[in-house]
Amino acid sequence: QQDLTVNRPDGELFDIVSNGVRTMPGYRKQVSEEDRWAIVVYLRALQKVQRGQIKDVPQQLRNKLN
Repeated sequence: QQDLTVNRPDGELFDIVSNGVRTMPGYRKQVSEEDRWAIVVYLRALQKVQRGQIKDVPQQLRNKLN
């Protein structure tokens, strides 16, 4: 993920999904508000998977990885 996306607040990502940005169209009419928020949550989950580090894992779970 681009750092630009990672650093954007959730509300800004929601606004982009809703209203679009540059050449990307908005999806306010096609996607419910609840589902647009779910898209933001999904994006954050993908970012954690791609950018996660071992220090992000609680110590008790880290011990199980070894």
